[in-house]
Amino acid sequence: MIDNSTTKPLQQITISSRRPIQMNWRERGVGIARIIFGLVWVVAAILQWLPQFQNTFVAQVTAAKAGQPGFIQGWISFWANLVSVNPLLFASMLATTETVIAAFLILPTRSHDRASTSSAGEDAQSFSAGSSSLPWVE
Repeated sequence: MIDNSTTKPLQQITISSRRPIQMNWRERGVGIARIIFGLVWVVAAILQWLPQFQNTFVAQVTAAKAGQPGFIQGWISFWANLVSVNPLLFASMLATTETVIAAFLILPTRSHDRASTSSAGEDAQSFSAGSSSLPWVE
């Protein structure tokens, strides 16, 4: 019988799932900028979880109408009326959204999987861009 290690049917191969990947200066810079931006989102999320923000949420949305053109005032009035139904729910949804965006921006991306089409940071950017039509009160 031939004893060739490459032709054994049940040969066990140790595959390391964690191997260092060299990043160029641009990838490293983008990663650092994403984390810094994520920390800014963390601060915003922390502030929006405070009771002072949640208790005055409707007043803040309504106050945004002052000095805006008519069509913008209509959009803000729509959201103010919608938010006034359950302000605590909408304030919590906003705080949760900002917390999720911050987590996605800070968490490591799947950079080891170059074939993937999306990373956590890209998902967060898409989510934040898509939710930008909602009234953000800072």
